[in-house]
Amino acid sequence: MDRLRLSEFAKFVGQDRTAVRNLIARNEAPFEKDREGEKQRTYDGADLLAYCIYVSLRRVGLQSRVAGEIVRSSGVAAQFLAAMDRGEDVSQLHLIAYATRRDRGERGTIDFPGGLLGTPSDLAEILQREADGYGQPDLSGRTRLGVSWQIALPILPCLDRCIKTADAYGFEMRGADLFEKTGPALFGADEV
Repeated sequence: MDRLRLSEFAKFVGQDRTAVRNLIARNEAPFEKDREGEKQRTYDGADLLAYCIYVSLRRVGLQSRVAGEIVRSSGVAAQFLAAMDRGEDVSQLHLIAYATRRDRGERGTIDFPGGLLGTPSDLAEILQREADGYGQPDLSGRTRLGVSWQIALPILPCLDRCIKTADAYGFEMRGADLFEKTGPALFGADEV
């Protein structure tokens, strides 16, 4: 299994190294800043998938910090790849991203974004739970005001994009693992 350095990973995702480093420094990256047991962070297929999901969330209008936090805190990329490794049917799995709105009295309202790996029916359950609790206090005493936005983002198209990108750069992506194909990596390849 091969891992990518920051400069290689940046090329994979179509950014320069500084842009990715700044994303990490601002705590907006869709993956953890550090990896346990590594002095210098390296990147794998799960990080590539997380970045692709992050970009998809940005394209539907989420702010960078919110999109990064949802992908990072939900662990959706690693969970999706683990489900694939277990041989589960992942064709209906989505990133279910949403924000619940709470009333803070005189301080106005606040949205709490969240995300999970699930199916569209899981989103329906979240919407129903929030509707049932509308106007009631949550555990912190804030009044529930429902869901302010929701997204059901299919993950398979993101995975397909990652596999094609890895292939264009001379790697094979198998789950979270990246394997360099025979010969040097093609870091001059066009972005897929």
